[in-house]
Amino acid sequence: MEIQDENSPGGTHDFLAKLVKDWEAAGKSGIRQVSLRSGVVLGRRGGMISQIFLPFYFGLGGVMGSGEQPFPWIHVKDLSALIIHAIENKKLEGPINAVSPTVTLNKEFVSAFSSSLNRPAFIPIPEFVWNTVFWNRKSGHDYQGT
Repeated sequence: MEIQDENSPGGTHDFLAKLVKDWEAAGKSGIRQVSLRSGVVLGRRGGMISQIFLPFYFGLGGVMGSGEQPFPWIHVKDLSALIIHAIENKKLEGPINAVSPTVTLNKEFVSAFSSSLNRPAFIPIPEFVWNTVFWNRKSGHDYQGT
């Protein structure tokens, strides 16, 4: 998998790639544009937590892929506050990384989440299972790690 950054040309291989191209074109209109680059949104009622809660609750959770890949995340309350701040602060413009201030690895998240439930997390989720369950949310992410 090729590493992408702000200078990469992008593509049109899926819906999200096409959407980003359209957003970038809209950004050239002269209207202030703020692009929040959100990590996985965590909260008690929805998102990823609601999808992984039961397996972890029953002690069937584990790292996803190798566990070595970065796990960019943000709490739903922090994301909500950041959205309001971006709307109200007219000086903000361009991309804003809406993620936690430190790098968290997938295995670190899994350890913290399973500990919060007082449950073990020793059953790894193979990459092919992860891709099957989350295929429609995945767009160019590498779940193998390094």
